[in-house]
Amino acid sequence: MTEAYTEAAGTMINSGEWNGMESSVLKKEAPLMIEKMGIGKKTVNYKLRDWVFSRQRYWGEPIPIVHCPKCGAVPEVEKYQPTGTGESPLADITEWVNTTCPCCGAPAKRETNTMPQWAGSSWYFLRYIDSKNNEELVNREKADKYLPVDMYIGGVEHAVLHLLYSRFYTKFLNDIGVIDFDEPFKKLFNQGMITGKNGIKMSKSKGNVIYADELVDFFGVDAVRYFVLHEMPFENDGVITWELMVERLNSELANTLGNLVNRTISMSNKYFGGVVENKGVAEPVDEDLKAFALAVPGKVAEKMDKLRVADAMTEVFTLFKRLNKYIDETMPWALAKDEAKKDRLATVLYNLVEGITMGATLLESFMPETTERILAQLNAEKRTLEDLKIFGLYPSGNKVTEKPEILFARLDLKEVLAKVEELHPKKEEPVEEKKEENVIDIEAKPEITFDDFGKLQFQVGEIIACEEVKKSRKLLCSQVKIGSQVRQIVSGIKSHYSAEEMVGKKVAVITNLKPCKLCGVESQGMILAAGDDEGNLSVVTVDKDIVSGSEIC
Repeated sequence: MTEAYTEAAGTMINSGEWNGMESSVLKKEAPLMIEKMGIGKKTVNYKLRDWVFSRQRYWGEPIPIVHCPKCGAVPEVEKYQPTGTGESPLADITEWVNTTCPCCGAPAKRETNTMPQWAGSSWYFLRYIDSKNNEELVNREKADKYLPVDMYIGGVEHAVLHLLYSRFYTKFLNDIGVIDFDEPFKKLFNQGMITGKNGIKMSKSKGNVIYADELVDFFGVDAVRYFVLHEMPFENDGVITWELMVERLNSELANTLGNLVNRTISMSNKYFGGVVENKGVAEPVDEDLKAFALAVPGKVAEKMDKLRVADAMTEVFTLFKRLNKYIDETMPWALAKDEAKKDRLATVLYNLVEGITMGATLLESFMPETTERILAQLNAEKRTLEDLKIFGLYPSGNKVTEKPEILFARLDLKEVLAKVEELHPKKEEPVEEKKEENVIDIEAKPEITFDDFGKLQFQVGEIIACEEVKKSRKLLCSQVKIGSQVRQIVSGIKSHYSAEEMVGKKVAVITNLKPCKLCGVESQGMILAAGDDEGNLSVVTVDKDIVSGSEIC
């Protein structure tokens, strides 16, 4: 032995029937064994850190208590604010600290400890429903009607501190009879974090921070809203990069949405002077479009009820994509060449304007400025939820704008990255002396033919989720997106990568290996990695933005 063993888990030895079991597994099973033996039971201990109420902060809320040697801790009923300026603790403001006891008039000192933000944020939801009540914390009738809170939505960093203190306050207030419930929230939902390239947490020290105001300057506020809401699963971490922003802006916003609106208005002006009329010359494809459009609002509502915001936006964009397909199906440019089909052309353009109006209304919750701009150009009114149950409410004979506005202009990635480089020039790193490169020679395996090698299938996979295999010290279980499929792959890389580090990586995967089980978990492929004779290991990743599922050859 060369050093002390400090691993948190290991394999049991000299432990009778538990020999060979992972200690982490035994930790979970031991309490159950003890309970069965009747010599103890499993409990959970919670600890509130007392420093939360003892940090000496000048800008905290002073506790209105006076300490009197004769009367003890006496509440001071008069409202007051600390005097003095600067960053000195309250205890240094002698004219404020030194006072008299409100009961007996003897010299006394004020409490100098302060309550930081936890003291107020742990029960603010109670005051939201009765904020002007000067007689009590909250009216019981209002509390009974509106509380507890239906859903708590917060980041994972709140799961311990804020959530724990809120529960503590609620239980305390329930115990003293102020409220009649002991849990503040019926349901908890943790949204993910926005990370940088390769799923790495943003940090100034790492130089990978992307600032929201700069994104807005480049792409506009609604494009940023679209990306953050649509491209990031609400319950998981999501990646944001300049490259992804440009890609989504060009493909979804400029092409799918912006081009649709521009083409529709331009054709209405070209063929009918901007007047949009429903001539009622329908074909089966129209009924298919109407049925599709009328189904979208319900799908959006269903996704939002489950807080699946990204999926709700996807449903809205399926309508825009269906409208683009409708243009290809009906070919307005071909109809325009035949005078006998003029009324059919007018009906097609009416259906397009009506569909876009419905889609723009559904888009408002996510991209309000874009909705306003679209409706203004179409000379249309925003629909209510009831209105969205009807296709054909756009006033026949309305006139669209003569000059359609470009909603989202396509951007050149190289130009964007060049401007970003100007804003955040890379720091010159000191040139290191070139060291002699270490190499490793390994024992050669028997040669194989190209036909043998051709039997292996290598593809690019994107890791969308990863977790530790509970019964193993070495294994991570990754959910890998390969093309349109998601595969589960188990890898012995836990001592080199955390589960969080793996999310977002694009890795090289052997995809046609026969599935096998590792520690009882099925693995449906292999993630390639390189290792040296010192035990170092590095997962093989793709250094360019190659689409998942691409073949490695």
